[in-house]
Amino acid sequence: MNSMRILMEKSCQKLESVLSFQDYGLLFFRVWIGQVFYQSGRTKVDAASGYFTPSDIALYLFEDDYGFAGEIWGYSLPQLMAQLAIYMETLLPLMLLIGLLTRLSALGLLGMTAVIQFYVYPASFMEHAVWAAVLLPLVMMGPGKLSVDHFFRSRK
Repeated sequence: MNSMRILMEKSCQKLESVLSFQDYGLLFFRVWIGQVFYQSGRTKVDAASGYFTPSDIALYLFEDDYGFAGEIWGYSLPQLMAQLAIYMETLLPLMLLIGLLTRLSALGLLGMTAVIQFYVYPASFMEHAVWAAVLLPLVMMGPGKLSVDHFFRSRK
């Protein structure tokens, strides 16, 4: 009977190490995919004009290469889309990094990945599939224990 108890304790210890490995894996996913989107957002910014101001090159890309020409509700569509991309690619990765509203942030980046795949770079399917494969566990499982979300949830 005593050997059975020892076996159960060792099994539980192994299970605990697997669970902590999951938390580190989710942290790795958050950091890796966050830096991909954050760096992309920074390439769209005119550093001299401000942290969220689109550069002329970004506006040109959104209008000519990405096909967002014209106006919507009285606003320049390239300006609106560039601004939206900059905010999403800056704020959502930072939220992922600290694990704040992780599921919502990952879902937003997953939606952005779909838009990029279908409207911007349809030939880059494999790259976008990898992004989706990293974002889906964050949407489904959350951030893990190494996050602000877990800190607030555990305080209840």
